[in-house]
Amino acid sequence: ELTNQPTTPLTTQVFLQNFAFVPAELTVTAGTEVVWQNQDGAPHNITFVDGSIAGDNFFRGESFAATFDEPGSYLIYCTLHGSPDGSGMAMAITVLEDNAENAAIAAAAPTPNPIPPTPTPVPAIAPPPVDLLEPAAPQQTVVGLVSFFDSVAPSDSVAVLLTGIAAPTGGATYEAWLTDSQTSTVFTLGQVQPDANGRISLQYTDADGRNLMGLYDGFQLTQEPQFDDNPTPGTAVYSGQQVAAALSLIRTITVAGGDAPTAYGLGARLQAEELLRHAEFVQTAYDLLSIADAQRHAEHIINLLEGENGAHFGDLDGVHGTQNPGDGFGIIPYVTQMQETAVSAANAPDATNAIQIHSTHVVLATDNALAWAAQIQDAALQIVDAATVGEIGPYVETISRFSQLLLNGADGNGDGEIAPAEGGIFTAYQHTQYMAAVPVSGEQ
Repeated sequence: ELTNQPTTPLTTQVFLQNFAFVPAELTVTAGTEVVWQNQDGAPHNITFVDGSIAGDNFFRGESFAATFDEPGSYLIYCTLHGSPDGSGMAMAITVLEDNAENAAIAAAAPTPNPIPPTPTPVPAIAPPPVDLLEPAAPQQTVVGLVSFFDSVAPSDSVAVLLTGIAAPTGGATYEAWLTDSQTSTVFTLGQVQPDANGRISLQYTDADGRNLMGLYDGFQLTQEPQFDDNPTPGTAVYSGQQVAAALSLIRTITVAGGDAPTAYGLGARLQAEELLRHAEFVQTAYDLLSIADAQRHAEHIINLLEGENGAHFGDLDGVHGTQNPGDGFGIIPYVTQMQETAVSAANAPDATNAIQIHSTHVVLATDNALAWAAQIQDAALQIVDAATVGEIGPYVETISRFSQLLLNGADGNGDGEIAPAEGGIFTAYQHTQYMAAVPVSGEQ
């Protein structure tokens, strides 16, 4: 039989994932502790609309907790990704008086289950053109290349494309390997056979999401017995090795190395993806005629673009203190460093023709990105300075348009591809991966 006696204090979890509260509505009894767990790759915070709690940002794997002692209704939002009107990342908590009857009501509510985060869609990456590759020595013939691309994680996949490969003789087979000249590490991609036209095409994605470009700098195609279980490579028939000095610079663009600034290309991509969310928030605020929300997210955009050392970085709307949903380095500094590093790699003493060509492509795309970032920055500053929501329409349109271009570029000539001269941050990142592609040769 239910009685109106206090129950044992409870703790319940709310997951912050895919830029939403899960669940978005929660019923608990007084005395319950709610723990918010951040499972996103971006910072979030817990802010009560009534102003009673304004938490600091917390990151993936971190949590924030609050105990609800008084019955009532509480509206909560993330100031980075939501609004007090309930749009975006927001939730409602109903707190009932602490007794057994109400505890049964709260217990009947569905229990939230964490769900896998939604991966950011990645544009398909075509392999770089083979005709830009040159042999390491005159007596060698380039038969193809090994290129790196993203499937689930940065450079977690390789594509092997070889042509003119004769079938192995004597019942043997070929096996493909990634190699590292610094550690003598080898990693098998599996056994392969050329098709009737002498073509080998193989794609491999690392099950653990490792950055293969950061781990390996070479390739071997070896001839092996058909049922070989030897974990070491046999005789290499074709092989390739990327040059050391240029590759070390390329890796600073594509291989994360710890705290911000992370790899310049990866950092630029992640921050531009975050900016795109805030461009959508600005549009939503404008549609809802909320100048305060538009200015809050305009501040986020400016801080994302400039980073902590930027001239305008700070509490631009005068509310909630300085808010930055990024890592603090800034999109503009990331893109600038990405471009300068690509040029340095092209000027390395061992840089190949392919590295030099794709470096010019990185420069074209990053020039675009910097120009588009400046347009977004100017528009966001105008929104911060506006007195009424009626003034900001053209600036909202500018941010919506150029934030898409900043990340993805656009197919300006309608040929179905985004060329470097049409590209943005992702195209620049893609051509940095092209710079690291390993040419594969065989002895004539």
